[in-house]
Parts: sequence; structure tokens; C-alpha cells
Amino acid sequence: MSLISVAETYGISICIVSNWKNKKENLVELVPRNESIKRSKFSRLTGNVSILDERIYNWFAAAKSRYIPISGTLMQAKAKQVAAILQVDQFKASNYWLESF
Repeated sequence: MSLISVAETYGISICIVSNWKNKKENLVELVPRNESIKRSKFSRLTGNVSILDERIYNWFAAAKSRYIPISGTLMQAKAKQVAAILQVDQFKASNYWLESF
């Protein structure tokens, strides 16, 4: 299956698919051990924004463990929902955020 067809199937950008493909070995090792993936951009964040990242990651991991397909659009919608609950006003679930996540 090509990167383009995967991106179109799941509603995410080709950059995300390419990034995941390049990091496949690392991701495959981390998921069974339920370890978090280091994200340098987010490691500098504090307060509700880091809580937001943690909650989105936990939601994502739980959905994936149940084989629920997650599109980029769904991920962004869930992030906006959690940000509203946490009252993180400055948060925007942009494509850049999604690719960095």
C-alpha cells in the first residue's frame, strides 16, 4: 500500500504516514511495553497543555489497542474537546500539532 493511499484512507497527511513509517521499528518496540514516545517539542510544555498531551496519548493508545482506526481529523477533534475541558484557550489542534504529535 502506498503512502498516498494510506494517508487518504485514514484522512491524515502524507508527512505523518512517512514519519510513522520511518520510525516504525521504534514505535513497534514502544507500544507493547506501553512506554511513552519522547516528543522534544512537548517535553518543554507545562501545566494543562502537557496534561492535554498525556490525555490525548492515552486515548490514542487505548483506541489503537482496541483496533479502532484513528484519522487525523478525529485526533484533532478529540484534542479540541479535551482542550476545552481543560480550559486550554491558546491550544489549536492544527496540522502542525498533529504532525508533531
